[in-house]
Amino acid sequence: MKIKSLAIGLTTVALTAVAPAATVFAGYAPSTRATFTCNTPTDCPGANYVTFNSFTNAPNYGDERAFFDVKDAANTASGGYADSMTVKDGQKITMRVYVHNNANPNAIGEANATAKNTKVQVQLPTSKKTSNTTAADISADNAIPGEISDTADLNGAQPFTVVFDKTAPVTVTYRPNGTGEFVTRTLPGAAFASDSTLNASLGDMKGCFNYASIITVTAIVHMDATPVPPVTPPVVTPPAVTKAKPTVAAPTTLPNTGAGDVAAIAAGAGLAGSFGYRRFLSRRLAK
Repeated sequence: MKIKSLAIGLTTVALTAVAPAATVFAGYAPSTRATFTCNTPTDCPGANYVTFNSFTNAPNYGDERAFFDVKDAANTASGGYADSMTVKDGQKITMRVYVHNNANPNAIGEANATAKNTKVQVQLPTSKKTSNTTAADISADNAIPGEISDTADLNGAQPFTVVFDKTAPVTVTYRPNGTGEFVTRTLPGAAFASDSTLNASLGDMKGCFNYASIITVTAIVHMDATPVPPVTPPVVTPPAVTKAKPTVAAPTTLPNTGAGDVAAIAAGAGLAGSFGYRRFLSRRLAK
């Protein structure tokens, strides 16, 4: 299909926030689907059936297969979106889904090129980890393939979860009726199925760059507090215990071991022996 001058305006008006897609993607699927290229920035023949986001060199976007990306919500300037980012506690994240029906109405007619019951779903991880993956799906009743998806990665210093900020509007940026300037409005067909699932209905979507749209939704990071390392008490080595030698008190009166006493003891022993011998002898004589 030929891209009109208004379609080129997609680059400068609504999609100035769309940086050219990187060559390494977070994970689009199915990766084997048929792809299309633009011959020139204003000549993009497209598909002869309804299919989404399969141009690899769209003049307003780049590789459309990487259609889901994120950035810090505090960054309100154009651009800044990426397939992965580092997050922190309490941070708000803007998540963006680019939607383009690649069917060529000039080749198959407007009716056959219209995607029926077009839907977008964004899912957040429910597990608490330091690395989480978010995903977006685009589907339609008559699309081939019936559903496509892409992911974006979030990484943090501590385990974290992500939930939708339901106080922030879900917006869609598009051209009403495929002509004129782009406008951004609250998407009436958006509903949160849970804190981690957003369902959005776009209804029937015509083929051509003139009807490409961008959906944005805000999420909040809840991260665990930085753990405080436990305080390890210092190891105290008790002093070595030395057993004291028993102290024997000196007697107040020392025994007299002089030569005189020894002589007296010996003399006593001698007298006792002499007396006993005389008694024994006298008994013998009396017999």
